[in-house]
Amino acid sequence: LALTEAGRAYLPGLSDGLDRLAAATAHLREGSMSGVVSVTALASFAAGWLVPRLSDFRRQYPGIDLRIDSSRHIVDFAREDIDLAIRFGAGPFPGLEALPLLDEEIFPVASPALLHGPLPLARFEDVAHHVLRHDADALPKHPWMHWRAWLQRDGLDEAAASRGLFFTDSNVLITAAVAGQGVALGRSPLLGEHLAKGRLVRLFERSWKAEWSYYVVAPAAQLQRPLVRAFVDWLLTQARID
Repeated sequence: LALTEAGRAYLPGLSDGLDRLAAATAHLREGSMSGVVSVTALASFAAGWLVPRLSDFRRQYPGIDLRIDSSRHIVDFAREDIDLAIRFGAGPFPGLEALPLLDEEIFPVASPALLHGPLPLARFEDVAHHVLRHDADALPKHPWMHWRAWLQRDGLDEAAASRGLFFTDSNVLITAAVAGQGVALGRSPLLGEHLAKGRLVRLFERSWKAEWSYYVVAPAAQLQRPLVRAFVDWLLTQARID
């Protein structure tokens, strides 16, 4: 089946009207600020940034329950029961409202145990003597997440960038670094507790700001729902605290 030209012209206004109707109905049901908010986010972001802060949200809004979908699937708001998404990207996000949440800074990290090992980590070039941890899912257009680009930027031998351990999950990559199994490129929003509790240490005085950022993304009508708006406002406040 395919929409006719008249159907394509009719769809935006019809969708907007249905969204507003759904939002108005939800508004009536949510007058007591109780109910469920469904949010999707990458597992690495959920585990590294969102989950450690949720006790504060529960304290402020005990009547709001959260359902967190941590799959990599890009949600279709028109077809799926999801209220909002936290996405890492450059935008734009067609047909959706996108609120900037967090920037991301990349820097080398390692277990403090490595600092006292037989191989020094006093200068950036010393990383070539260690096992490097790689994000196997990093896109070619994300140089800030690739060891090869970091070595190139300093005019160093790139051979070390082809060796090491490669992970498709950022959580597993960081777990390996915490266990003392080499040096990783850490992503600032995902490292808060690891750095604060001394499981990882930041190496050297250098970093690379990602060209992508984290956004809170949802249909405009969804953001007018009191429960969703409360959660979004809380997210933005937590980001400012960072």
